[in-house]
Amino acid sequence: MGGPFTGTDLTRSLGMKNIIAQMQKAMVKRIIAVGGMGVLNADDNTYLMDTEDFPAEYEAVSKEHFKAFEALKTSTLDWTFVCPPDIIDAGPTGSFVTAANYPPTLIILK
Repeated sequence: MGGPFTGTDLTRSLGMKNIIAQMQKAMVKRIIAVGGMGVLNADDNTYLMDTEDFPAEYEAVSKEHFKAFEALKTSTLDWTFVCPPDIIDAGPTGSFVTAANYPPTLIILK
C-alpha cells in the first residue's frame, strides 16, 4: 500500500484532490488510480476496512485510500479506481467471480 500506517500521512487524499483540480484545469478527463482493497464492499452496507476481521494495521491507510476514492467519485472526471486483490499462495483454480466494487471471490474447482 505504501506510506506509513499511522494515519498521519494524507498524501493520498490531498494528492488526489490536487490531481483532480489540475486535471480539470488542464481539461484532461480520464484518470486511472490504484488503491487498497479496504475500500471495496464486503456486502451492500459494509466496506472491507470496516469488517471485524480486517487487519487493524491497515485501517488508517485504507481510510486514506477511501478519501482519495471519494474525491474521484465526486469529481467530474472519467475515472477508474483499481484495487488489486490479495495474492493467494495457491495454484491456479481457473475460476473467480468478479463484480464492480467487490473483491474477487475464489471458486475452488474439484
